[in-house]
Amino acid sequence: MTRTFVTMAGAAALAGVLAALPTPTMAQYPERPVKMIVPWAAGGDTDNIFRPLAPELQKHLGQPIVIANVGGASGTVGAREAKNAPPDGYTLFAVHDYIHLTFYAGLSDVRYSDFEPICMIAATPSVLTASAKTPWKSWAELADDAKRRPGQITVGATLASTSHIFPALIEKAAGVKFKYVSYDGLAPRMNALLGGHIDLTDSNLTQKGKVDAGIRRSPTCRP
Repeated sequence: MTRTFVTMAGAAALAGVLAALPTPTMAQYPERPVKMIVPWAAGGDTDNIFRPLAPELQKHLGQPIVIANVGGASGTVGAREAKNAPPDGYTLFAVHDYIHLTFYAGLSDVRYSDFEPICMIAATPSVLTASAKTPWKSWAELADDAKRRPGQITVGATLASTSHIFPALIEKAAGVKFKYVSYDGLAPRMNALLGGHIDLTDSNLTQKGKVDAGIRRSPTCRP
Protein backbone atom coordinates (compact mmCIF):
# COMPACT_ATOMS: atom_id res chain seq x y z
CA MET A 1 0.00 0.00 0.00
CA THR A 2 1.44 3.33 -1.05
CA ARG A 3 0.21 6.40 0.82
CA THR A 4 0.60 9.75 -0.92
CA PHE A 5 0.90 13.02 1.00
CA VAL A 6 1.26 16.73 0.40
CA THR A 7 3.91 18.26 2.62
CA MET A 8 5.23 21.79 3.03
CA ALA A 9 8.89 22.46 2.29
CA GLY A 10 11.22 23.62 5.01
CA ALA A 11 9.24 22.05 7.87
CA ALA A 12 6.82 24.99 7.93
CA ALA A 13 3.11 24.24 7.88
CA LEU A 14 0.86 26.48 5.84
CA ALA A 15 -1.07 27.50 8.95
CA GLY A 16 2.20 28.25 10.73
CA VAL A 17 3.42 30.40 7.86
CA LEU A 18 0.22 32.39 7.79
CA ALA A 19 0.13 32.84 11.55
CA ALA A 20 3.65 34.27 11.49
CA LEU A 21 2.79 36.95 8.94
CA PRO A 22 1.26 40.37 9.71
CA THR A 23 -2.49 40.51 9.24
CA PRO A 24 -2.50 42.55 5.97
CA THR A 25 -0.03 40.12 4.37
CA MET A 26 -2.00 37.08 5.52
CA ALA A 27 -4.96 38.17 3.44
CA GLN A 28 -2.75 38.39 0.33
CA TYR A 29 -1.28 34.88 0.47
CA PRO A 30 -0.51 33.55 -2.01
CA GLU A 31 0.70 36.49 -4.06
CA ARG A 32 2.40 34.36 -6.72
CA PRO A 33 2.30 30.80 -8.12
CA VAL A 34 2.93 27.88 -5.76
CA LYS A 35 5.41 25.22 -6.83
CA MET A 36 4.60 21.56 -6.24
CA ILE A 37 7.63 19.27 -6.54
CA VAL A 38 6.85 15.75 -7.76
CA PRO A 39 10.06 13.69 -7.36
CA TRP A 40 9.27 11.36 -10.28
CA ALA A 41 8.77 11.63 -14.03
CA ALA A 42 5.52 12.74 -15.62
CA GLY A 43 3.14 9.87 -16.25
CA GLY A 44 4.03 7.91 -13.13
CA ASP A 45 1.69 7.13 -10.26
CA THR A 46 2.65 10.09 -8.05
CA ASP A 47 2.39 12.48 -10.99
CA ASN A 48 -0.98 11.01 -12.02
CA ILE A 49 -2.33 11.55 -8.52
CA PHE A 50 -1.09 15.12 -8.01
CA ARG A 51 -1.55 16.55 -11.51
CA PRO A 52 -5.39 16.54 -11.31
CA LEU A 53 -5.15 17.85 -7.72
CA ALA A 54 -3.29 20.97 -8.84
CA PRO A 55 -6.19 22.75 -10.62
CA GLU A 56 -8.54 21.99 -7.72
CA LEU A 57 -6.06 23.44 -5.24
CA GLN A 58 -5.60 26.41 -7.55
CA LYS A 59 -9.32 27.18 -7.31
CA HIS A 60 -9.01 27.56 -3.55
CA LEU A 61 -5.73 29.48 -3.46
CA GLY A 62 -6.39 31.74 -6.43
CA GLN A 63 -2.87 31.29 -7.81
CA PRO A 64 -1.45 28.73 -10.28
CA ILE A 65 -0.06 25.48 -8.87
CA VAL A 66 2.99 24.67 -10.97
CA ILE A 67 3.94 20.98 -11.11
CA ALA A 68 7.73 20.51 -11.23
CA ASN A 69 8.81 16.94 -12.04
CA VAL A 70 12.23 16.66 -10.37
CA GLY A 71 13.30 13.05 -10.81
CA GLY A 72 16.52 11.20 -10.11
CA ALA A 73 18.20 8.97 -7.53
CA SER A 74 15.07 7.12 -6.39
CA GLY A 75 13.17 10.34 -5.71
CA THR A 76 15.89 11.83 -3.53
CA VAL A 77 16.82 14.66 -5.94
CA GLY A 78 13.33 16.13 -5.72
CA ALA A 79 13.20 15.50 -1.98
CA ARG A 80 16.43 17.43 -1.44
CA GLU A 81 15.24 20.35 -3.57
CA ALA A 82 12.03 20.50 -1.55
CA LYS A 83 13.92 20.32 1.74
CA ASN A 84 16.22 23.19 0.72
CA ALA A 85 13.39 25.44 -0.48
CA PRO A 86 12.59 28.54 1.62
CA PRO A 87 9.90 27.78 4.25
CA ASP A 88 7.63 30.50 2.90
CA GLY A 89 4.57 28.52 1.85
CA TYR A 90 5.41 28.59 -1.86
CA THR A 91 6.86 25.08 -2.23
CA LEU A 92 4.81 21.92 -1.76
CA PHE A 93 6.23 18.41 -1.92
CA ALA A 94 4.30 15.45 -3.32
CA VAL A 95 5.63 12.56 -1.30
CA HIS A 96 4.80 8.95 -0.47
CA ASP A 97 6.20 6.11 1.61
CA TYR A 98 9.41 5.92 -0.40
CA ILE A 99 10.92 8.74 1.66
CA HIS A 100 11.10 6.43 4.70
CA LEU A 101 12.69 3.62 2.67
CA THR A 102 15.40 5.71 0.99
CA PHE A 103 16.35 7.22 4.36
CA TYR A 104 16.59 3.94 6.25
CA ALA A 105 18.38 2.29 3.31
CA GLY A 106 21.05 4.98 3.58
CA LEU A 107 20.41 6.41 0.11
CA SER A 108 19.44 9.84 1.37
CA ASP A 109 19.72 12.05 4.42
CA VAL A 110 16.29 13.55 3.73
CA ARG A 111 13.62 12.24 6.06
CA TYR A 112 9.87 12.68 6.43
CA SER A 113 10.33 14.80 9.57
CA ASP A 114 12.10 17.44 7.46
CA PHE A 115 8.65 18.44 6.20
CA GLU A 116 5.34 19.43 7.70
CA PRO A 117 2.50 17.20 6.47
CA ILE A 118 -0.61 18.97 5.20
CA CYS A 119 -2.90 16.13 4.15
CA MET A 120 -3.02 12.61 2.78
CA ILE A 121 -4.27 12.55 -0.81
CA ALA A 122 -4.55 8.85 -1.64
CA ALA A 123 -3.81 5.30 -0.54
CA THR A 124 -3.22 2.99 -3.49
CA PRO A 125 -2.79 -0.81 -3.35
CA SER A 126 0.36 -2.18 -4.94
CA VAL A 127 -0.33 -4.67 -7.73
CA LEU A 128 2.22 -7.00 -9.31
CA THR A 129 1.84 -6.26 -13.01
CA ALA A 130 2.94 -8.62 -15.79
CA SER A 131 3.83 -7.81 -19.37
CA ALA A 132 1.33 -9.07 -21.94
CA LYS A 133 4.28 -10.83 -23.56
CA THR A 134 4.72 -13.20 -20.63
CA PRO A 135 3.08 -16.66 -20.76
CA TRP A 136 1.41 -16.74 -17.33
CA LYS A 137 -2.35 -16.70 -16.92
CA SER A 138 -2.40 -16.86 -13.11
CA TRP A 139 -0.28 -16.29 -10.03
CA ALA A 140 0.18 -20.08 -9.70
CA GLU A 141 1.74 -20.26 -13.16
CA LEU A 142 4.03 -17.32 -12.41
CA ALA A 143 5.12 -18.81 -9.07
CA ASP A 144 5.80 -22.23 -10.62
CA ASP A 145 7.86 -20.65 -13.40
CA ALA A 146 9.82 -18.53 -10.91
CA LYS A 147 10.68 -21.63 -8.88
CA ARG A 148 11.89 -23.43 -11.99
CA ARG A 149 13.96 -20.44 -13.14
CA PRO A 150 15.31 -18.67 -10.04
CA GLY A 151 16.77 -15.25 -10.79
CA GLN A 152 15.63 -15.20 -14.42
CA ILE A 153 12.23 -13.46 -14.27
CA THR A 154 12.90 -9.73 -14.46
CA VAL A 155 11.23 -7.16 -12.21
CA GLY A 156 11.47 -3.43 -12.89
CA ALA A 157 11.97 -1.58 -9.60
CA THR A 158 13.16 1.71 -8.18
CA LEU A 159 15.94 1.03 -5.69
CA ALA A 160 14.82 1.24 -2.05
CA SER A 161 11.34 2.44 -3.00
CA THR A 162 7.98 0.74 -2.58
CA SER A 163 8.35 -0.86 -6.01
CA HIS A 164 11.46 -2.62 -4.67
CA ILE A 165 10.08 -3.66 -1.28
CA PHE A 166 6.76 -5.02 -2.62
CA PRO A 167 8.20 -7.68 -4.99
CA ALA A 168 10.84 -8.48 -2.35
CA LEU A 169 8.03 -9.33 0.06
CA ILE A 170 6.47 -11.53 -2.61
CA GLU A 171 9.82 -13.28 -3.10
CA LYS A 172 10.04 -14.01 0.61
CA ALA A 173 6.44 -15.21 0.93
CA ALA A 174 6.53 -17.42 -2.19
CA GLY A 175 10.07 -18.71 -1.85
CA VAL A 176 11.15 -17.42 -5.28
CA LYS A 177 13.95 -15.23 -6.59
CA PHE A 178 13.53 -12.44 -9.17
CA LYS A 179 16.10 -10.48 -11.16
CA TYR A 180 15.79 -6.75 -10.49
CA VAL A 181 16.25 -4.11 -13.17
CA SER A 182 16.55 -0.52 -11.93
CA TYR A 183 14.33 2.30 -13.26
CA ASP A 184 13.82 5.72 -11.72
CA GLY A 185 10.08 5.82 -11.28
CA LEU A 186 6.93 4.09 -12.47
CA ALA A 187 6.64 5.84 -15.85
CA PRO A 188 9.87 4.36 -17.28
CA ARG A 189 9.10 1.01 -15.68
CA MET A 190 5.71 0.86 -17.39
CA ASN A 191 7.27 1.84 -20.71
CA ALA A 192 9.76 -0.99 -20.30
CA LEU A 193 6.91 -3.37 -19.47
CA LEU A 194 4.96 -2.29 -22.55
CA GLY A 195 8.03 -2.88 -24.68
CA GLY A 196 8.60 -6.34 -23.24
CA HIS A 197 11.98 -5.37 -21.76
CA ILE A 198 10.97 -6.60 -18.29
CA ASP A 199 8.50 -9.23 -17.14
CA LEU A 200 7.01 -7.68 -14.01
CA THR A 201 6.76 -4.48 -12.03
CA ASP A 202 4.84 -3.00 -9.14
CA SER A 203 2.08 -0.61 -10.25
CA ASN A 204 -1.34 0.57 -9.12
CA LEU A 205 -4.69 1.78 -10.41
CA THR A 206 -3.26 5.02 -11.81
CA GLN A 207 -1.92 2.86 -14.65
CA LYS A 208 -5.27 1.33 -15.63
CA GLY A 209 -5.18 2.94 -19.08
CA LYS A 210 -1.92 1.20 -19.89
CA VAL A 211 -3.28 -2.06 -18.51
CA ASP A 212 -6.28 -1.78 -20.82
CA ALA A 213 -3.87 -1.13 -23.69
CA GLY A 214 -2.12 -4.44 -23.32
CA ILE A 215 -0.49 -5.01 -19.94
CA ARG A 216 -2.15 -7.48 -17.63
CA ARG A 217 -2.13 -7.68 -13.87
CA SER A 218 -1.80 -10.69 -11.63
CA PRO A 219 -4.96 -10.22 -9.51
CA THR A 220 -3.94 -12.60 -6.74
CA CYS A 221 -0.76 -10.66 -5.93
CA ARG A 222 -2.39 -7.78 -4.08
CA PRO A 223 -1.23 -7.37 -0.48
